[in-house]
Amino acid sequence: MAKKKFKWDGKQELASLKKGIKELKGNVEWGESPVVIDVWDQLYNVHNIDLTEDRLLTAVLEYAILKPLLSTLTGSTLIGESSITRLFDVLVEEQHIREKIPEAIDDYYIKFFSFYSEHECWWDDDGKGDDLLPRCTEFMGVFHKLFSDERVLKEGVVYTPKEAVDFINNSVAKIIEEEFADKITMENVVMLDPFGGTGIFNIRFADLNLTKEQFITKYNNGSLRFNDIDFISYYINLICMEKMYFQYTKEYKECTFGSCKDTFKDL
Repeated sequence: MAKKKFKWDGKQELASLKKGIKELKGNVEWGESPVVIDVWDQLYNVHNIDLTEDRLLTAVLEYAILKPLLSTLTGSTLIGESSITRLFDVLVEEQHIREKIPEAIDDYYIKFFSFYSEHECWWDDDGKGDDLLPRCTEFMGVFHKLFSDERVLKEGVVYTPKEAVDFINNSVAKIIEEEFADKITMENVVMLDPFGGTGIFNIRFADLNLTKEQFITKYNNGSLRFNDIDFISYYINLICMEKMYFQYTKEYKECTFGSCKDTFKDL
């Protein structure tokens, strides 16, 4: 069935949302709490998350706002298993952020999500990847624009259509085979998406090109690597990779080959 075309038009809610986000950002400040410092150390040293204080604050705010919807957005029930989830829960609790979120923010995203879910705007029309691709791409595109217009313009937050994703993936696979006599599906070939977003490149490539055994091997040896400067996008990518592994093995194994950094130095 073809994807239905609907647009969300909630100008009044949008005005309240932007006011609420500005109010929220003004109400949260980091202190020198030992708890915060400990979490920051774990994120940096264990989970390859290297954020400035301002980016960390933004990441925690976005996480707190979206957490009630994340399981449904990603189609995953594994979110609570992630140690990154538990660390961010500590930060949200430490700053009492959920209590500070204006009602306008929650109302907007619940209405927005319900609208898009009702009209099935996330489902592909080619029958492939429906269950594995992140269903939050369009949602996240709007979320980032509303959260910070300046940030979108400065950092170039763009979500690639699946047709372009398939073309790029197939072109890279062809070049590797022609120039290096290797197949991208081979165990020794490492993929790195430096701007991984919510995971559409890795997830769609794995869904359409890797067998169950090939994916499990690449997951276990960390050869499906990805990075993103935006925490929420990186976090969703992580969740979706873990979900795919769980669907194949019926076991949870934390994804350890992603990173959230604004430099390629240690990737």
